[in-house]
Amino acid sequence: METASKTGATDAPEQKHEALDVKVFEVQGQKQGDGTSIQSLGSGSFSFYATFRGSGDTKVDIPRNGITPNSRVFVSASEYNADPASSRFIGGAKITVNNVAPYTNGVGIWVNVGWPLGLNVRLDILVDP
Repeated sequence: METASKTGATDAPEQKHEALDVKVFEVQGQKQGDGTSIQSLGSGSFSFYATFRGSGDTKVDIPRNGITPNSRVFVSASEYNADPASSRFIGGAKITVNNVAPYTNGVGIWVNVGWPLGLNVRLDILVDP
């Protein structure tokens, strides 16, 4: 049973999470439809993506140099087939990003994959340090 504390937080039972096989990919040299290069982000900002296979509530921990506790981190999620770089789609499952918590050299992300079986998920991550 959850109980609210004076600060409004809940004292929920600790949930156990299995280790995920998270893969991280840098995004470089992207081109627009007309062949011109996409301009880089603001000074110091960067983006990358990570993949995992999971279902239900999933806590994803991504170590990444350049992230600080004060970084602004934006995350989007999508499902993919065989290739996370070219086969993303919107299927029958809702995939939501619930919490994002940057820390020194990494970010924790709480994702919900609304499907009873494990799905391939790609997280696109934009960091403004």
